[in-house]
Amino acid sequence: MFKVKLVISIAVLALLSGCASKSEYKLFQSDVNTTQESKIITDRSIEYHILPQDRLEVMLYKNPEQASIGMGSELGQSMSKKGILVNAEGLIVLPLIGKIKVSGLTQMQAADSITRRYKKYLNTPSVYLEV
Repeated sequence: MFKVKLVISIAVLALLSGCASKSEYKLFQSDVNTTQESKIITDRSIEYHILPQDRLEVMLYKNPEQASIGMGSELGQSMSKKGILVNAEGLIVLPLIGKIKVSGLTQMQAADSITRRYKKYLNTPSVYLEV
């Protein structure tokens, strides 16, 4: 009788303790480290980047209070109702500043880059760019 109780208690202890430690069961555990390892996606990480063959609408304001400078035929490239086409090299051509690379930039980065280039010629340029 004693041997039977001993065998049963050993079997119960073996079942309760299991054969592996808790750290081996990653699938069912919620661990703080796993949330740190996963990549956090923000609005900035999924922002669109301009590519060749995109069309851009560029509006240049001398002063933000004033109307925009006429862009139609005054642009270095012809601007149709569809906008300025980004060429295969990722460049557009604008008056005064000439060629400027916009491929690979976000909408905000491209507008800032164009604004910086126009500051050489205008006191307070303001550029609005839409893809």
